[in-house]
Amino acid sequence: MGSQRLIISYVLDWIVLIVFVAIAGSFSAVSPSKRPFSLADPSISLPYKKDTISIALAAIVCGVIPAAIIAIVSCSIAAWRARRADVHLRGQVTRRELWEWLTGWLGLGLSFVTAFFFAQAVKNLVGKPRPDFLARCNPDSANESAYALEHYDPAGRVLVDWHICQTKNGGGVGISEFNDGFRSFPSGHTCSKFFLLQRLDSYGICANPSTFVLVAFAGLLYLSLWLAMKFSVGIPILYSDRMHISKDPPFEHGGIYDEASSLRRQNAAPPLYLVALILIPLAVAIYIATTRYQDGKHHGFDVVFSAIIGSVSGYLGFRLYHLPIGKSAGRSWGPRGRHRAFGIKIGVLSYAEPVENERRTEDIEIGHTSL
Repeated sequence: MGSQRLIISYVLDWIVLIVFVAIAGSFSAVSPSKRPFSLADPSISLPYKKDTISIALAAIVCGVIPAAIIAIVSCSIAAWRARRADVHLRGQVTRRELWEWLTGWLGLGLSFVTAFFFAQAVKNLVGKPRPDFLARCNPDSANESAYALEHYDPAGRVLVDWHICQTKNGGGVGISEFNDGFRSFPSGHTCSKFFLLQRLDSYGICANPSTFVLVAFAGLLYLSLWLAMKFSVGIPILYSDRMHISKDPPFEHGGIYDEASSLRRQNAAPPLYLVALILIPLAVAIYIATTRYQDGKHHGFDVVFSAIIGSVSGYLGFRLYHLPIGKSAGRSWGPRGRHRAFGIKIGVLSYAEPVENERRTEDIEIGHTSL
C-alpha cells in the first residue's frame, strides 16, 4: 500500500505539470495589453522577417533532444551497471537507474513549465511592442491625427492608439502576428508545437510564436546541469571531513606538516572534453537568444531578462530533484517516504523516509530492498 501511495504521488506531480501547461497555453487566446506607441519610434521600426530558428526546430532542440539524451544516458548507465552487478541484484540496479531517468524528466518538465507559465502570464500583462511592431501594425499614417493621444513620449513624439493599425482589420501580416507584436517581453518560446499542443492552434490557443529565450535556457541549461551531475563535472571543492582522502604520505619540510600538499590531493579538475560536452547545450541556448535579437523579435533587455529567468527555472528544476553537482556522485535525490508522499507534518524537516525505516521501505527507486 505504501508503494502505491508513493507511485500515485509522483503521477500527481505529472498531472500538476500538465495542468499548468494547459493553463499557460490558454493564455495565448487572451488579447495582450496594447500600450500607446509612436510612429516615429525607431526601436519598433525594424522590418518584419521570419524566424531564423523555426518553432519546430526549437521544439526539437530545446525539448525533444534533452529528453532523449536523459533517457539514453540513463538507460545506458542502467545496462552497464546491470551487467556488472550480481545476477540477483540486477533488477534492483535497473530500478534504481530508472528512478534516475524519472527524476531527470521530472526536473526537465518542471523547468519548462515554470519558464513557460511565467512567459505566458507576464507577456499579456506587459504588452510591450516588438522591435518589428510597426511592420506588423501597418499603420494608417495618413490619419495619424485621428488616433493621436494628448500625451507624448519622453522624446516629445506623438503617441497614438493601437486602433491606427490596419492589421486588426485584416491588413499587414495578419491578426495573430499583430497581437503577438505586443508580446516582446519576456522572450521564451511558443507552446504551439513546443509542448505538442499544435492542434489547439486551430482554436486560437498558442497561436503566437513569442516565447523563445525563457524556455530555451530553462531546457538547455537544465541539460547542462544534468550532464554535469551525471559525469561529475564541476569546479573542484575541498571536503573538510575527508582530510584522509589522499593515500600519499604527507610531505614534511623541516618537521612542519605541509597541509597544502594534503589538500591538493582531495580533488582535481575534470577532463576538458567533458567540460566542453556540458557547455554545448548552454552555447545552443545563447545562440537561440541571439537569433531573437538579430531577427528583430525582442529588445536587448527582453532577451537578457528572459535568459536570467529561464536559467533560474532550469536551476530550480535541477536542484529540486538532484543533489549539488560536487556532492552527487551522479545521483539524484531519493524518493519521498511512503508515509510522506503527499506532505509532511509541521516540525518534520524532510520528505525522505526516516533512517530507522530505510531498510524496510518499499519505494519506487529500488523495489523491496535497499542497496
